[in-house]
Amino acid sequence: MRLTGWICSNARAVVVAAAILSVVAASLAFRLELHAGLDELLPEDDPATVEIRRVSGRVASLQALVVVVESPNPKANFKLVDDLAREVRRLPDAGEVAWNARDVIEVMRSHRWLYMDVATLRVLDKRLREQVSRMNPFQVDLDDDAPPLRLVVDLSSMPDAGLAAGFAALPDGAFANQEGTFAALVVLPRREMLAESVGPRLVESVRSIVSSLDPARYGPSIRVGYAGSIVLQIEERAALEQDLTIATGITVVLVLLMVFLFYRRWVATPLVMCPAAIGTLFALAVAKLWFGYLNTSTGFLGAIILGNGINFAIIQFARYAEERSRGAAVRDALAAAVSSTLRPTLIAALSATAAYSSLLVTRFRGFSQFGLIGGFGMAFSWLATFTVLPALVWLLDRERAAVVSTPHPQTAPRIVRFLTGHTWAAVIVGLLLTLAAIAQLRPFATDPFEYDFRNLRNARSETSGEGVFSARLHGIFGRALDPTIVLADSPTDIAEIAERLDEGAPLVEHVVTLGSIIPGNEWDQRQKIELLADIRRLALLAIDRLRPDERKRLLAELPPPDLQPLRAEELPPIVRRPFSETNGTIGRIVLVYPTDKGFSVWNGKDLLRFAERVQEIPLQDGRTARATGTATLFAAMIRSILRDGPRATLASVAAVVCIVAMLLGSIRLAMVVLANLGVGMIWMLGAAAASGVRLNFLNFVAIPITLGIGVDYAVNVSLRYRAAGPEGMTVAVRNTGAAVALCSMTTIIGYGSLLLADSRALRSFGTLAVLGEIACLSAALALLPSMLRLLGAHQQPGMR
Repeated sequence: MRLTGWICSNARAVVVAAAILSVVAASLAFRLELHAGLDELLPEDDPATVEIRRVSGRVASLQALVVVVESPNPKANFKLVDDLAREVRRLPDAGEVAWNARDVIEVMRSHRWLYMDVATLRVLDKRLREQVSRMNPFQVDLDDDAPPLRLVVDLSSMPDAGLAAGFAALPDGAFANQEGTFAALVVLPRREMLAESVGPRLVESVRSIVSSLDPARYGPSIRVGYAGSIVLQIEERAALEQDLTIATGITVVLVLLMVFLFYRRWVATPLVMCPAAIGTLFALAVAKLWFGYLNTSTGFLGAIILGNGINFAIIQFARYAEERSRGAAVRDALAAAVSSTLRPTLIAALSATAAYSSLLVTRFRGFSQFGLIGGFGMAFSWLATFTVLPALVWLLDRERAAVVSTPHPQTAPRIVRFLTGHTWAAVIVGLLLTLAAIAQLRPFATDPFEYDFRNLRNARSETSGEGVFSARLHGIFGRALDPTIVLADSPTDIAEIAERLDEGAPLVEHVVTLGSIIPGNEWDQRQKIELLADIRRLALLAIDRLRPDERKRLLAELPPPDLQPLRAEELPPIVRRPFSETNGTIGRIVLVYPTDKGFSVWNGKDLLRFAERVQEIPLQDGRTARATGTATLFAAMIRSILRDGPRATLASVAAVVCIVAMLLGSIRLAMVVLANLGVGMIWMLGAAAASGVRLNFLNFVAIPITLGIGVDYAVNVSLRYRAAGPEGMTVAVRNTGAAVALCSMTTIIGYGSLLLADSRALRSFGTLAVLGEIACLSAALALLPSMLRLLGAHQQPGMR
């Protein structure tokens, strides 16, 4: 074969060129960053992505870092958080820092009279005038039922001021439980919403301060923990990075071990691993050049490409070893291996690349970027298998006179005998398994998606991280630390937006604007001040006629003579912050909070309903105000998966069918291979349904990928079976079947390494992908030979 001859003649140049390119690719790959934000998964033009990026550039982050201090001694807890707050305020990344709401309560209660509406004040003023007039000694009062003066001017029962109402329930205004045994310090970062680098730096700085303060000095049993959305993001990212590192390490070690055990030759291990390693580095280099980063979906692709990309080299080297065992020279063995595996591995490579590339038809970047990187990984691995691998084998084996023995699993003869003697039995068992799988799929098909987002979280967080404290913080802050945001075009839109959100909205508990905290605009407040001044004047006219206890009560309830309007700039910073933009503009932000009744922030269906209610708010002039936040991002992600998942699967099916039909060389053989693949996919989904695995934004890609990878096994077995003539089954199962089994084992190792991850999302991907591998391999080795035998596939030449 000319290709093999050229490679052998230029082997050193091929290896040196590959080494140089691999070093360049590695330098790019190792500079990849991991972006774990939800917005990195959604389409660039998705309204949720567009809106959060518009808002993030103009609104300071409302994501909080909460430092939790816990001990049986309230005084020690409050002392530590007070000292900690003093030090944290000095950090350049810290925006607002607070551990109590005393300044909020003080400011708002000092203006509490202004929170009464004008109509109520007018009624009060009128009744007070009537009572004062009745107290005139020259006027006879015939109304014996008139209420006493103190009840008319009693201002202590007025509506409390906005946030002060909730904060007043806290012990001494502190962010703590009623006993004071659990206290919290809230830190809001200085930067915009999507500044990922700020959170980790801020948390690290705060941890350093806590360490320097030495909490044990405040009390021997004090415990300090960290919570809030910033900490949750950091924990999820750290867990993902750790999971990916462990998965890649496990994959490399176990794949090397499997290859060695299969070939029983040390040099075979790096040889077979090399093309997949090159393909992985090149694919990650493409990711660096094309995107510049990896997202939550693509972060673990290194282990997957390594486990999948090695398949081509395994098939080729197994064929080479088989030829050498027959006494063929190195060049002849290489030529036979390359020529006999080129077509089946090309079909497999094209199918795998097409399966990955089918994800490019989607707009969901969690899918499309996965498909692009994975497709390049498969293509580069195949190219390296037919260039670099033969060159390396030639350089290492050209002087080797010893014959390389081909591994023949001891179970292979027994498997062959069983399949030969029980062809119909294998087909019937396969049919029964298929029917059982279809029965499992019926309920699964109606609702296959995972809507409980707790099943996608980092498991460690719930036992030793942020999740330990978040539920208890909910009792102090409710959902106030993670609102959905509407950034209006103009302050004049705020009232209409708030009204639209309040209209018959059982999912919306609170709509908070600056106007709901400040008691009206300045004109309204001055109107109230005039009425309050008149009320004060009238009350003082009659004060001498009151009993001492009533006089004391009245003086305590009357507004001061110098009462002034409450302006936004007088609000405490922790209150102003949610309504302030980075350019100093204030008053164009609406905060929306979902109800606590029958609603869960971890329930995808609830988030869809909430997002549908708030994400687009039509205004009277035809414009649309949009909301953004975690709820709208999650909802957008669900919608993208529901839209793009089936589209990617259909594209993968179409691509695999076309490739197999065009390149296999036989319509009947192609139909058998595709039918076998279909059976394997049914077994996969049936097993997933029976195991309780549900589809999500991460594991859905396992379906189109399994279509492309799974057909590899059926193609290689069927082609070898047909080419071997009457001995087709024996040769196919003993030689190619063993190599195919090794291919699947390396892929299963890549997927299975994810089962050890703390991230439940990664585990779900690993579980579904492993089930797919086992199902497709079982169908190819146990069912396909019987199907081919019944159809007389060993008969040459065309089987058309």
